[in-house]
Amino acid sequence: MRRGNLINSQCIKALTELSDNNEVTVVQNKHIKIVGLYGGVRKVFTLSTTPDTRHYERAVRSRFRRFADSVKGRSKELYDYQFVKGSYA
Repeated sequence: MRRGNLINSQCIKALTELSDNNEVTVVQNKHIKIVGLYGGVRKVFTLSTTPDTRHYERAVRSRFRRFADSVKGRSKELYDYQFVKGSYA
């Protein structure tokens, strides 16, 4: 599995666990959209379908942290994930 696809799948897994009911909908048109209920509000997180740039991991991790911080009281439990820490082999 390519590195970008690994980052996307780990992000989807983390967003699923962050959601209120542990369910998300993944829709792919031009981009991958992850839709779920977070803190009682329907929110959308967007990923790239072609994550080929070398800064993709850092950009997604930064956007994910901001997204998780916007869901009050739920972000601290996700900082144990390898995806959020950014430690890849």
